[in-house]
Amino acid sequence: MFTTADDPRINAVRPYPGYNAINVIEPWFNSNYHALQVGLNKQFGQAGQFGLSYTWSRNMTDNWSDRSNAPQNSYNFHEGEYGPAMLDRRHVLTINYTYTLPFARKSRVAAAVAKGWELSGITRFMTGLPATATATGVDPAGLGLLGPSVAGPRPDMTCDPNANAPRLYSQWLNSSCFPNVPNGEVRPGNEGRGVIRGPGIQIWDLSLYKNFALTARFTLQLRGESFNTFNHANPSGFASLLNTSSLFGRIGSFREPRIVQVAAKLYF
Repeated sequence: MFTTADDPRINAVRPYPGYNAINVIEPWFNSNYHALQVGLNKQFGQAGQFGLSYTWSRNMTDNWSDRSNAPQNSYNFHEGEYGPAMLDRRHVLTINYTYTLPFARKSRVAAAVAKGWELSGITRFMTGLPATATATGVDPAGLGLLGPSVAGPRPDMTCDPNANAPRLYSQWLNSSCFPNVPNGEVRPGNEGRGVIRGPGIQIWDLSLYKNFALTARFTLQLRGESFNTFNHANPSGFASLLNTSSLFGRIGSFREPRIVQVAAKLYF
């Protein structure tokens, strides 16, 4: 296990002696995307409409982006780095709907108040994004990852971090699956990219609005809208993915809470 104390010895056997880490952008990398996409739309006349779309997909790559990261081992970047891309959501379900509320109209005044109301919304369910555990302060294979290199070490993975995971905001994954490479073994950590699957998303956006026909030309619309209507807690990131951190595997940030707004529109 090499640490920062071993940097002078590592630098002595670099391919280009006298230079520290050399960071360049190379057109080496590849990605692919495969998906099954299904859609359904149904009109209910004046009563409204219903739409559904579902995507089952797989987005794979051997590098997450073209900057700020690099393969752990540039001599084995495809086999060692190939895994889910940072945008890989395996399941995405989106439902949209509009419904004209059928209030009773017993009188002319009641009809004026009751008619013209519509409820609409968009509901989304998505599985979580992939993530990768990291290590720090070590260079188990002596690859020159310490210092200014944009490449970073990864630990070993000894079990599936998603299987029987706590799935709690205080501990989402099985953190015991990621020990450092044992002392005495000179090799990179065997963890692949994107092996951790983060929490999914559930969002309900609803709107209720009413149209007032003022004249043949002018229509006033009053509407109330709510985003994340049921105030569901949707995590957006981990507090830390560093395997030695006390925050490793803990949820550290969340998406927006419920937002409500009221608006008026004049159509002419």
